[in-house]
Amino acid sequence: MGKLQTIVGNNIRRARLHLHLSQSQLAELCGLSSSFLGEIEAGKKFPSPENLEKIATVLGLKPYQLLYEEEDWEVFDKYKTITSIYQELREKLNTDLEETIRRHITGS
Repeated sequence: MGKLQTIVGNNIRRARLHLHLSQSQLAELCGLSSSFLGEIEAGKKFPSPENLEKIATVLGLKPYQLLYEEEDWEVFDKYKTITSIYQELREKLNTDLEETIRRHITGS
């Protein structure tokens, strides 16, 4: 089992669990067998480029993100968190701004 196989397998497992998917569910969504996906996650097999792309797409990732090492995932996770917070704040600000304008226009 090579280092790259281990990294890819761990990343698929991490992303799958983050989405609350079982191996069977992910395998079905990707058109793969559960046993093959299990072997990929265990680092025993390496997916073809086509299957790597299918898996990444279902997980909402780019294929290259499945090659990230542990410390790269920490940075990616922080980026996703910051982006999510930013989007929530922007939506709240827009909602509050619209409500304030509406109150001033209607005088209530």
